[in-house]
Amino acid sequence: MHRPEVLCPAGNMDRLTTALTYGADAVYLGGEKFNLRAKGANFSNKELEQAVSLVKKHKKKVYLCLNAYLYDHQISELKSYLDEIGHIPFDGVICADPGVIEILKKDYPPFPIHLSTQANTSNSYSVGFWKKFGIKRINIARETNLKDIKKIRYAHPDIELEVFIHGAMCMAISGRCHLSAYLNNRSANQGLCTHPCRFLYKIKGIAVEEKQRPDRILWEYFEQDDFSAFFAAEDLCLIKYLKWFCINKIDAIKIEGRNKTSSYLGPVIDVYITALKDLQQRRFRLDLYLKELRNSATRVCNTGFFLPGKRKNVIEPTKNKNPVVFKVIQKISSDKYLISVRHKIDISKPLEIIIPGLIRPKIEPNTYLFEDKDGNLITEINSGITCYFRYDNEYLKENFLVRGYL
Repeated sequence: MHRPEVLCPAGNMDRLTTALTYGADAVYLGGEKFNLRAKGANFSNKELEQAVSLVKKHKKKVYLCLNAYLYDHQISELKSYLDEIGHIPFDGVICADPGVIEILKKDYPPFPIHLSTQANTSNSYSVGFWKKFGIKRINIARETNLKDIKKIRYAHPDIELEVFIHGAMCMAISGRCHLSAYLNNRSANQGLCTHPCRFLYKIKGIAVEEKQRPDRILWEYFEQDDFSAFFAAEDLCLIKYLKWFCINKIDAIKIEGRNKTSSYLGPVIDVYITALKDLQQRRFRLDLYLKELRNSATRVCNTGFFLPGKRKNVIEPTKNKNPVVFKVIQKISSDKYLISVRHKIDISKPLEIIIPGLIRPKIEPNTYLFEDKDGNLITEINSGITCYFRYDNEYLKENFLVRGYL
């Protein structure tokens, strides 16, 4: 069976090491300029070199996001930036702006170009148009359903296709939203989105009906809990349809979330990588995958536009999550680990190691303890600290995440 590449976000070095640890085939990341997460952590030029070197060491692939839409006054800055990073051996550069693509093709021919979802490619003729420009891979618009994706695949078997399969969606077509620019003078298409669609708003009640059909309510909203995010799109989850992507020879399936934490990325990547391995072994454990994904969900997840004519809810987020409480930074000895604490830890409750392959062994209370740098026992563990975790277990490794129970 054809196996698509699992392409995962890496917003900084911490998230990059998490993505690689949990099996990502490839990662996409942004530098300091001209990507659509301008307010994210991102990578300095030196960090880009380090990140690419680390990815290559793991024999994986790395793609640079250069997907902002630029104005004329930014072109000279773009060229200077490309001169600074042009020697870094990225496996591809993700672009949306035709001007940026032209500059790359003219002056930086070694870079394979991947077309961003921001270019809104949703039909086979558009794919043919971009193919003439030497585009290696196209990320299909999120609004494209499975029937149209299949038509594109069979119309163009000689170009790589990439599809978003999990993560946040946008109210605008493939993320090309103007709401942030209109309300806050910060353009989403320059990577400066303030995410006003996620803000909470208050209205008393609204109903919209069409004059020609006055008895049909087209859109209706009533206030709940004082304020509600009524602009917000729900999240995407296509784990149930993973086999379809294999059968139809989609080259890459993409997880959204360069601003998401390692605590989110690790478990989500683990689900999709494990599910693909399961398919190769002719099994599929959907309930197990959904159980794990539910623990990471922050909003209702559904099928988006993938199913023609309807959306189907897949996951309702759990009210009482079991949060990731720490990440192993370094193994000091057989029973001593330097950790970065992400969440307050109740030491009277068990912990759970998140091991690639959806393996989740428990660590029972009274079998572990925490120490400060001087070896003193710590009994109250709060988020944001770095300390030592003492536990004698062969499973725990560097960059593994550990989850707690509430």
